[in-house]
Amino acid sequence: MKYIEIINKNEIPVNAFCLMGASTKRGDNQKIGYFGTGLKYGIATLLRNNIGINIFSGEKEIVLKTRKEKLKDMVFNNIIINGKRTSLTTDMGPDWQIWEAIREIFCNALDENDAKVSIVEGIKAESNYTKFYIEIMSETDNMVKNWNNYFSTERTDIIVKNDDWTAYYPQSETVCIYRKGIRCYDDKVKSLYDYSIKDIDINESRTIKYSWTLKEKLAKYWGLYATEEMIKNFFDNKIKEHLESDLAWEYATVFNENWIKVIENRLLIPELVAGYFTEECKTGIITDGLLCKRLKKFFKDKVNVAGKSNHYGGYTEVEPSKKQIFLMKDIVSFFKEVKLDITYPIVIGVFNDKKILGKAYDNKIILSNNLFELGKKQIACTILEETMHLDSEKGDETRGFQDYIISKLVASLENNSGIFL
Repeated sequence: MKYIEIINKNEIPVNAFCLMGASTKRGDNQKIGYFGTGLKYGIATLLRNNIGINIFSGEKEIVLKTRKEKLKDMVFNNIIINGKRTSLTTDMGPDWQIWEAIREIFCNALDENDAKVSIVEGIKAESNYTKFYIEIMSETDNMVKNWNNYFSTERTDIIVKNDDWTAYYPQSETVCIYRKGIRCYDDKVKSLYDYSIKDIDINESRTIKYSWTLKEKLAKYWGLYATEEMIKNFFDNKIKEHLESDLAWEYATVFNENWIKVIENRLLIPELVAGYFTEECKTGIITDGLLCKRLKKFFKDKVNVAGKSNHYGGYTEVEPSKKQIFLMKDIVSFFKEVKLDITYPIVIGVFNDKKILGKAYDNKIILSNNLFELGKKQIACTILEETMHLDSEKGDETRGFQDYIISKLVASLENNSGIFL
């Protein structure tokens, strides 16, 4: 019989298997464990799946058995440790997978001294050591064959390594994210690289607590540490299915010199407006609009970005088409005919939010490129609304703007009727 042998120096106390929420590692940033529940969940998961497990604390074996107990109409398998009943059942950690159970046992070993894992054909107790022997069956064999998908401790394919993160060449089709050497992300998304991130919060299941923090930290560390090879690969091969395609670039405030080596003398084209720059796309770099803005802000004149962009307004200015120019002239002529001059410059913008039809910003009117598919009346209404925003200096959906519109309407009625209030 073959086993996964996980060992570490020091003998584990039997209470470590019984006391829920008891952790001696909480507050120690160097340790992986925190909640005091993982080992119990791991044992329950293995027993629930009929995976054989033998545990030795020094030369003494910690014997695990189960006994059926009934609660109302439900039957549970109570976990018996060294012949003593506990409050634990095999139903704990109902969503845990077998690999997560083995991960938890290995995490506990790593938190101690001289942790090792290997494949052996027999079991043997040893003084001053804790040893776990997990039977290799079809359910555990796949994990053994793909060990690097779960733990980074044996990985040598490192591209970048520092105190904040480590970047590896991709191990498989789905991304591997590790925390302190242990996989902590179980999404099936593809990725250009695998990563180990030291400082990221995890939940009780040992997976990343908030997925958005992963995208924030990756964006920050890509800016700081990415190699020239990584950056070229990012621009050349980034696709929507990749984890890197949607990073939170607003958290990347510093970029290393490798970025400018790759992008200098090439036009950056925000994805949102790439259709307006078909010729430039042949030699330029099409990428995330916010990344373009962050690179421009950091490297200033060394970076050229297609279109005039505004991060806070959420749009990118583009050149108007012949159709748009024709429609705007027609509408402005209409306003002159009815004695309403539009004095503010009008530009075309591609908005990040497709629902926005227009915006008053920086003393000009920005009309959405999508607006021109809705007809001249809607275009005229949007121009008039944004003109009033600029005249009144009041924002959308405010009482001040509402009062301004009503006041303008009453004034118009007075002028047309000759009756003044």
